Amino acid sequence: DGISHSGLVLLKTVTVTSNTAAVQLDNVRDNTKYIGYRLVIQNLFMENDGAHLEGVFTTGGSSPVDIDGTYHKAYNLQGLNNSSSYEGVNQTETGEFDIMFNVRDTGGNRSANATFDVSFCDNTDGVSGIVGSNINMTSVNSGDANAYTVWGMRYGTVDATGFKLEAGGSAGGDIAGGKFSMYGVKYA
Repeated sequence: DGISHSGLVLLKTVTVTSNTAAVQLDNVRDNTKYIGYRLVIQNLFMENDGAHLEGVFTTGGSSPVDIDGTYHKAYNLQGLNNSSSYEGVNQTETGEFDIMFNVRDTGGNRSANATFDVSFCDNTDGVSGIVGSNINMTSVNSGDANAYTVWGMRYGTVDATGFKLEAGGSAGGDIAGGKFSMYGVKYA
């Protein structure tokens, strides 16, 4: 397939074609085989315009349960063809954290795409974290685009085995479409 030979192994893919409350990428962690993980999100759009995509680490293998507690995040936005820019630092949320912001409600040339590096803590003191970047098309006519870099983590003694994604922010609603793939990065 071209990808598995480059050190990346596809562990799970979920394709959303109609409204769904959450995307569950469960039972993907195997720290004996993989040194890290890569989450790829393609052509994401939401039921409600301006919703955020939230993430939460899960435990329990194929019967996942959310890992509650405090999640920390920081982000930076840069306008790619406009003058927007802002950042958020030292932010905390309980139970989940935003990893993509203000996602549009229609696909096509208004969809969002992202790549994140993910680390899963394996029941020792440590950090389960996500670092990545995404590009959001904010309008069709002018082609406004914003790029975000996001850092997020939850630390402590947790046995993180998967990752769940859902719509959030003040717009709420469901995930309306997109493709979500988790890859393992093989040890050299």
